[in-house]
This record gives sequence, structure tokens and C-alpha cells, in this order.
Amino acid sequence: VQQVGVDRIVDFTIGSGPARHHLILELYSQGNIILTDADYKVLTLLRSHRDDAKEFAIMANHPYPIDRHFTLSEVTAETLSQVQRSNPGSTLKNIVNQVIPYGQQVSEHCVRLCDIDPKLKLPGELSQEHEGLLTQIASQINKVGSFLRFSGEELPKGYIVLSEGKGAPDSEEEPKVYVGFEPFLTKQSEAKPCQTYETFNDAVDEFYSSIECQREEVVKHQEKKQISTKLD
Repeated sequence: VQQVGVDRIVDFTIGSGPARHHLILELYSQGNIILTDADYKVLTLLRSHRDDAKEFAIMANHPYPIDRHFTLSEVTAETLSQVQRSNPGSTLKNIVNQVIPYGQQVSEHCVRLCDIDPKLKLPGELSQEHEGLLTQIASQINKVGSFLRFSGEELPKGYIVLSEGKGAPDSEEEPKVYVGFEPFLTKQSEAKPCQTYETFNDAVDEFYSSIECQREEVVKHQEKKQISTKLD
């Protein structure tokens, strides 16, 4: 059993020699289960996917793109500059998101650490000032990446970010609900209400064990509010 790169993909190797097969679980987006032969040729799968722009397809009788997934490497200003030139008009957050495997939340965090608007769009021709911004962002990306590459011996703390609601479940105010969990408090979440847990695993467990009940409370609150408005 192994993880593919640093993506949310698990590769189970079954059998050996000519009978070897791979059962691949993609644990992102809509998810997928893919069975391949020893050479990663897809035999059958749950969901087909094709991206002509990126020149790859996850389909039966096609090779599984095992080498196209994210791996860990140092990010430089030139790395970001190349992505920016290939994607004119993209925001800084989207540019960063294309070079790191940690998602939009961490991409925005890396940009905000430099006190830069993540929605900023750079011109086609970069000035020295723009190159300086990319150098700052690349430095923060590598620092965050070093933190996220923990060995597993010492798990990071966990944080659950809450909505802006101020009320308790039985009050007239909209109740607070969990909106996300993080292994560290991102820059954009610092001013939001949050709960801290000893480990990230504890935060994930609490989030998923409570979120559905909290959403039901929000629905009940909204229904009571609508009834109260009609009576008034």
C-alpha cells in the first residue's frame, strides 16, 4: 500500500508477477476506484475522466497517469512566473494553487502571509517589483511545505473554524456551526472564531461527528425565523 506522490490517492498492489494488479482509490472530488494491470493500464473504473487541455484521460484501456500527480519539490519565483505566463489573468491564489498540492486554503494562506491580496492579478510582463512579490510568496510556500511534511511521530494541533453566528442552539440568534478544519490556523482564519484541539485527528473526528447535527440546527433556526416573520 502506498500514497501516490502527495495526492489523496492510495495505490494497493495486489498479487505478484504476471498476476499483479493495482487497485487505486482517488479520495478527492467525486472520488474514484480504478483497477489496472501491472503496467497501470486501466482495466475498469468507477468514473471516467478526460482533460484534453492537460492531455490526459482516466478511461478504460488507457494508461493511468501515475506520473502526473503532485510530488514535493522546492518552489521558486521562476516556478510561479512560468505558471503566470501560461495562465494570463489568473489571480495569485490560483497561480500558487497550481504549484502546490495543498488546496485553495493553503494557497491563499501563503499569499496572505506576504500581506498581498490573493485576488491580485499580475500583468503579462513582470516588473522587478512583481518578481520580488513572487520571491516572497515562494519563500512562504516552502516554509509552509516544510511544516506540512511532518513525520507522523508528532502530529500537529487541530483547529476547527466556526461560522460568524453568535447564538446558542436555543437562542434567537443564528447558531455557530463548523465551517472547516485545519492543521494550523491559516492567515485568513485568524480573525474568525475557532476551537483548538490537541491533534489534527481530534479536530477531524469532532468536525465530522457534529457537522450534520449542526446543519440541522441551522435549518430549524431558519424555519423558526420564517414562521416568526410571517406571524409578525
